Amino acid sequence: MNKKTIAPTVLCLCAASSLLLWQCGQPSGPDVAGNTSETGNALVSGYVYNSNGSAAQGATIRFVAIDHNPYETHTITDSTFTDSTGWYGINTLPFDTYNVFAAGVNDSLGLQDSVAFTGDTIQVPENTIKTPGSMAGYIKLLAGDEPDKIIAIAMGSNTFSFITTSARFSFADLAEGQYNVKFLSLLPKYSNLDTVFHIFAGANIDLGTDSIVIPLKIPIPTGFAVKYDSMTQRVTLLWNKMNPAKVSAYNVYREHAGNGDSLLTPVATTDTFYVDSNAIQDETYIYRVASVNAGDEEGVKTRGDSVTIVSAYKFLRVFAATGTNDGQVSLPQGITIDSMKNVYVVDLGNWRIQKFDRSGNFLMKFGSQGNTNGQFSRPQDIVIDKWGKIYITDADQMCVHKFNSIGSFVTKWSTKGLPSGIAIDYSGRIYVATQSDSSFIQVFDTGGVKLSEWKTPVGNLDIAIKDLDTVFVSSRDNKLTTYLSNGTLIQSWTINGLADGFRFAMDKNNNFFIPFWYTNDFVRVFNKEERLLGQFGKSGAQVGYLYYPVTAYVDGKNVFICANNGIQIFTIP
Repeated sequence: MNKKTIAPTVLCLCAASSLLLWQCGQPSGPDVAGNTSETGNALVSGYVYNSNGSAAQGATIRFVAIDHNPYETHTITDSTFTDSTGWYGINTLPFDTYNVFAAGVNDSLGLQDSVAFTGDTIQVPENTIKTPGSMAGYIKLLAGDEPDKIIAIAMGSNTFSFITTSARFSFADLAEGQYNVKFLSLLPKYSNLDTVFHIFAGANIDLGTDSIVIPLKIPIPTGFAVKYDSMTQRVTLLWNKMNPAKVSAYNVYREHAGNGDSLLTPVATTDTFYVDSNAIQDETYIYRVASVNAGDEEGVKTRGDSVTIVSAYKFLRVFAATGTNDGQVSLPQGITIDSMKNVYVVDLGNWRIQKFDRSGNFLMKFGSQGNTNGQFSRPQDIVIDKWGKIYITDADQMCVHKFNSIGSFVTKWSTKGLPSGIAIDYSGRIYVATQSDSSFIQVFDTGGVKLSEWKTPVGNLDIAIKDLDTVFVSSRDNKLTTYLSNGTLIQSWTINGLADGFRFAMDKNNNFFIPFWYTNDFVRVFNKEERLLGQFGKSGAQVGYLYYPVTAYVDGKNVFICANNGIQIFTIP
């Protein structure tokens, strides 16, 4: 028979157990040693040798079922001893698969794992008992969780290890061999972990800090990242798709000003991204994502990732503070700029038009409250033609007022319905949008003679003309509609997030600047393909903020916003 000594080697890690299994030699015939006098079962036998090649006389042989859990019971299936030749035999084993452990009188150990006994006589391969080895390390849990609620069990053995409060586990005096180790979790949010330890004779192996990571039942989303677009002020969250057997959806959370997490997804999303377009400028937010399983149970959230909402549109200055004095405004409604870069503001609350230079210095005013020529009841919007003539819509008087460049009254004419927005095309035709139930777009010459009109579905608020023949109209149902100048409908799309219609401005690239007055007090910028290009502004009455922004005017790289806290100017990136 072969006698061999196996030298200690290096440790390996795999997937399940931390006990000693030992290999035994298969017998050929001496009497059964130990308490094996029963008959009727087939014989299981083998030889055990010391590391110097001599017979391991008097060694204890123990048989443990490979699925035995020593944490639940320390019961050993059966045991016997070796004779003077190192032979052992036993005929009392039930049919099963066993790990065979040997313990020599000199504390050397041996293991033979997964010996299957099906009722036939089995001669177990011989093996040598050697110096025992050990294995230790630390488990890793989430911060604040209790490591002593985890137990490390060498399945199919009689050994287990309680984890200390410092997260350390330790298996000492193990025979060389492979062990299926189960880390049993008594914490509800963690799963059990099955791994494999390889023990080597005489080797005391320490796996070190965080060497065993105990898995969560519902895994934390991996690859979590936050991206911010300062143009649109949109925050995009991204994460990896998790194992669908454990995760069916995700909850997204946002924390603001230390007030705890707010759920952004009332219905858990199945996507692996989320776009938040409702964050407020100049505020800082912390975002987290949690996995949700098929039973609607939520796992642990990701670590928070913070974003400060800054704008690519920079505040430049403000003029025309709230008030009744010259240079002050109340409820500004409309705005335009003449060829000399002077700014005209419809001062609704003071029933007048005010003129400012480019720097915001007051130049002149005209108009007052009343119904006679040159007076206003509810002025709405303003436009200036290439000759410097000024046109103002008046909703209560249902007319268009015309003034010359120094503010002297010229004429006025009636409109069909309550006029709101006003625009002028390159040929000098005046377009008026009315907002009553019977809503129209009416076209006049500069003297007030009506040239054409067409009916629209609902009340209109604002109007602009581009490219000679294209008319853009906003309405109270929050739609932006495009017509040809003869009234032919081209397209219509809804601006989401508005409450009662909107006014707008356009730049030279046909992008739309839309104040959100009833909802968020910011301005959004869209292109004609309906894609959001930008966002800026924050609700508030202080300088640089927007308090009830009503309308806008774009002049080159600057955008003027009429708000109840003055005329705010921002630069366009």
